[in-house]
Amino acid sequence: MRQYRYIIFLFISITTVLSAYAQQHLSYYFRRITHADGLLHNQVFGITQDKKGFLWIATTNGLQRYDGSRFFWYPDFLCNPYDEVTYRSGVYADQEKDLLWIQKNNKIETLDLKNNIFKITDLIKTQEQLAKETSPAARIPLLPDNHTMYVFDTSIQKYMPYNTSVMPANAHQSSLIAADSSSGYSWTLITRSLYVFDRHGRPVAWSGFNPIHHPLLDKNLFGIGEKIPHQILIDSKKNIWISTWGDELYQYHAATNQVRQYSIKAIKQIEDGGRTVTDLPQVNCMLEDNHHVIWIGTLKAGLLRYNPDKDNFDYSLINESNPAGNLREYNIYSLSQDREENIWISTDNGICMFNPYQQYFSFTHHEENNPASILKNEIQCVYQAPNGDIFLGTWGGGFAVYDSHFNFKKNVSYTGNPEINFVWSFAPNGPDNIWLGSQHGWLTNYNILTGQMETVHPPELENSTIRCIAIDRDGNLYMGLHNGKTVVRQKKNGKFIPFRPGVHDDPLLTSPVINIFIDRENKCWVSTETGLKEFDAAAAGYVNNWQPDSTNPKSIAGKTCHGIEEYNDSILLVGTIYGGLNFFNKHTKSFTHMGIADGLPSGTVYAVKKDATGNIWLTTEYNLCRLNLTDHTVSTYSLENGSINASITSGILYPLQNGDWVTFTNAEAIRFTPEKLSAIRPFLSKVEITSFKIYNKPVVVDSLLSAGLPIRLTYKQNFFTIEFSSLSYSELQPTGFLQAVGY
Repeated sequence: MRQYRYIIFLFISITTVLSAYAQQHLSYYFRRITHADGLLHNQVFGITQDKKGFLWIATTNGLQRYDGSRFFWYPDFLCNPYDEVTYRSGVYADQEKDLLWIQKNNKIETLDLKNNIFKITDLIKTQEQLAKETSPAARIPLLPDNHTMYVFDTSIQKYMPYNTSVMPANAHQSSLIAADSSSGYSWTLITRSLYVFDRHGRPVAWSGFNPIHHPLLDKNLFGIGEKIPHQILIDSKKNIWISTWGDELYQYHAATNQVRQYSIKAIKQIEDGGRTVTDLPQVNCMLEDNHHVIWIGTLKAGLLRYNPDKDNFDYSLINESNPAGNLREYNIYSLSQDREENIWISTDNGICMFNPYQQYFSFTHHEENNPASILKNEIQCVYQAPNGDIFLGTWGGGFAVYDSHFNFKKNVSYTGNPEINFVWSFAPNGPDNIWLGSQHGWLTNYNILTGQMETVHPPELENSTIRCIAIDRDGNLYMGLHNGKTVVRQKKNGKFIPFRPGVHDDPLLTSPVINIFIDRENKCWVSTETGLKEFDAAAAGYVNNWQPDSTNPKSIAGKTCHGIEEYNDSILLVGTIYGGLNFFNKHTKSFTHMGIADGLPSGTVYAVKKDATGNIWLTTEYNLCRLNLTDHTVSTYSLENGSINASITSGILYPLQNGDWVTFTNAEAIRFTPEKLSAIRPFLSKVEITSFKIYNKPVVVDSLLSAGLPIRLTYKQNFFTIEFSSLSYSELQPTGFLQAVGY
């Protein structure tokens, strides 16, 4: 009968490995923290969060407390010079008892967080001590407290710790010990075998001795070659996960009473496109998060996520432009989740943190050695065709085509004149055609269905680059040129109307056109490096030009203008370099301004757009902002810290058919959903005092603060510093303020 079960197991193993070919990559943004940011050592063994919200980090060089910006060092235990080197460590915060468990190798220490008192736990016990807990019948392995597994040492006639773990057996994190609350059984790993204990700490079964008939205890599963058990996790569905010191991972599926086997090497080979894997990846840690998702941390295979629908593993995206995302280069020691649903990854190269449930931004860019990605050229423009295809124009590389879900389809370039591949602008030309504005006055009609290109080089464009294109409600094409002029192509006859300089066109003020906007009255507004201009199609020239005037507070605040948007029938919104956001009253021809003093993170504003609910969105060099003029608030969402590879310089916030918007830097297209960002609320947390210093020397006052006692200083201690934090680790916290703007 046992042999029959083994045959079934082999069949399941084979089908599971084959099903892994459907795995997908995970496109997450990972934030990284290293020694350069304040870590004592880049080798991080474990992270946990206490009930206040502080993170506790166990490293080779000691224990640290982290509040999101500062580290506080707790010396001695993990870096005791009189003790052995820390080669294995872990931390766990018991939030109910306000107690921190710290493990070093096979020793355990606790920290009373209320009183700031450390206590070494004596793990060596006599038979009489253990008898009070377990009443052992023989000198055999015992598991009395779900933290330590004991074996009897005949030389000293005492029970010695064999396996220790600071993790509770039901913590949903992998450990050497795990518990099933429904059956009362605890599982632990001993040498090459699995042991099962009852709720009294007595062994009831193990590999080769299986009176409970559990398929994981089949003697043929473990102990052969590299199939030695390493870590164990029991998830919320009572499935049992067991990693090995090889590349095998096992799952006991409670619903079917079957064991499934997975090869980490096979998963990595699929991720590598079928290339042979020469090293031996293995599972180091496992975590079930609060969404009941299983995450697997590995050595040399990155981060994996279990997909129960397909019974396979999705893998982390290898992103060479974001080193923190290249987790395959790291040894992942542990995984943990904080109360904001951030997942913290402890590695031998610092900490990586990401939030799989708050990935509000997506990035599209060139990927090295991947032909199925946009070419390595600066991104200049974006357009979505009626059929849903999305086009990204580049400077010198033609354009890339994506489907409506931003899956790459192809790169398109013109094989004739190379100047046509310097694509600066797009515009629609019916349902099946697109206008491409290119370098030195080349205008191209591209057919989406056939791929055919028809190019023209009108003399009216004066051999000047077509930097932007807009279409009025009559279908006329407005082209903004690098030489500062605007040229119209009439819809009715296809005729190009040459630009006619007017009284507002001083040759000394001629500068490139950056953006063109057609308002609801069919008026044309042009942003340039020398002010905001009004273009009149009938006159074929500029009829107004607004520039800064230091003597006039109602003039525009910045000379170089970028994004233009219509707030209502009277007000235009204009983004400027150094001059912030400008509100232009078309009737009074006057401006009011908003800048850093009013809550913006920068005095430079590029793209400006109004959403369906009346919020105003704008971009700065490294931030996206949302303005609500009703309640006078500004919410800022940072895009720095490695998520983008260049500053935002585009004056475009382009809406897609699915409700997403796109803007871009020279290196990547940035996609987000305004509605989702608007729904983010600040994480409400009590502000905690994180540090108290006298003459810049830290003083431990945690116990006084916990007890609500005063801190008493002498008259000489007259220089002190108080540091505090909201203990929020999510970067996308909408914060800021907005003063009322009169317009």
